[in-house]
Amino acid sequence: NGFDPLMINSFKKLVFQRLALVENCDWRTLLKNNLLISSLNVKYLIIPDDSYAGIKEILEGKAAISPQPIKQKLAWRYLDKNQKSNENVLKLKNNSNEIGSIKQALMLKPNTTYVFSLEAKSQSPSSRLDYEFYTMDEKGKDVRERVSILPNELSHSYKLFSNILTTSKDFNNLYLRLYTSSKEPITIRNIELKELVNYGPSFIATTSKYKEETPIYKEIFNSDGTRIFENMNCLPKAYSIENIKTVNSIKDIVDNYNYFKFNPSKTALVYKEDLKKIGNLTFTSGEVKVRTYNDHKVILDANFKDSGFVVLAEQYYPGWRALIDGKETRIYQVNGILRGVVVPKGKHSIVFEYFPIKIFSSIAISGLTIIICICLLFIRTINSKKLKQIE
Repeated sequence: NGFDPLMINSFKKLVFQRLALVENCDWRTLLKNNLLISSLNVKYLIIPDDSYAGIKEILEGKAAISPQPIKQKLAWRYLDKNQKSNENVLKLKNNSNEIGSIKQALMLKPNTTYVFSLEAKSQSPSSRLDYEFYTMDEKGKDVRERVSILPNELSHSYKLFSNILTTSKDFNNLYLRLYTSSKEPITIRNIELKELVNYGPSFIATTSKYKEETPIYKEIFNSDGTRIFENMNCLPKAYSIENIKTVNSIKDIVDNYNYFKFNPSKTALVYKEDLKKIGNLTFTSGEVKVRTYNDHKVILDANFKDSGFVVLAEQYYPGWRALIDGKETRIYQVNGILRGVVVPKGKHSIVFEYFPIKIFSSIAISGLTIIICICLLFIRTINSKKLKQIE
């Protein structure tokens, strides 16, 4: 029906680039950052009591006065005592299968958000660099989170790579290992770990009722071991934006979310190759209302004084098409996961409907094949009867 029920699978390119410590998925960072879940129209959070203790301080957190985090650089201590430069060269060791690697013990604080970053380059486009954070959980089990810098992501000049991580309440020591199995050398420098102070968004769902330094999550239910929180920062199911910001890759989108580089209620992130078709970087704000909503069809009513851009907080998924006043229009991928359409001046009806052409084509071809087989069988039966009559 055009919906992927496995949210983790659908959002993994956005979610899994946030490093998890101990948890299977870094929900702590998602809750603390808030921009992603708010732009996805996540209005309510259902929290079991056994999970509440670990995220209580986040749910009680207030909107930040400044959405830009303050960075405090922490000292990087190399395990290699002979390290003379901030550059490291990794490669597969000569005449052996032993990978090149460096390791580091990290001294981090519980309930704290950090950014890990490094710069890397290689002369070979086929080089691959991996780094992993690992620790022990409360049961003594080895827990690892690996991030891969894949072939063609490295270039001849240094490129910056970074990730956000949020430590848990019961956090233990963390270790970092960088390694490669590439034969060509990979040069790494400026390996940094910075604590992010005041890490949290400002209000994007702006109303007169809510303002800065007020809680983003409001508890509205608490009974039978379950709590329900309302996300006061949640954006509507459909809304208009005023600006377009172009990005080159999914990593750029993650970076914009992680460091609060855009306000989803005002700005939409679209891929650079779509800009020529969109035509404008700025649009007029307008009125957008949901008239009909079901699994196969969403109908919106929109009114703009000039050309506008509407974002629908539903998954960008093959098989969906959009029609404005009955005329088909292009759907753009917005913020890496959502749908967006350009809307002309005036009042319009916008219809999103699930119309998987490939599936319908397959059904049509299958039906035609069955009809042909029946006809051939019928002809063969008639010919058989005629032959018997002749005999």
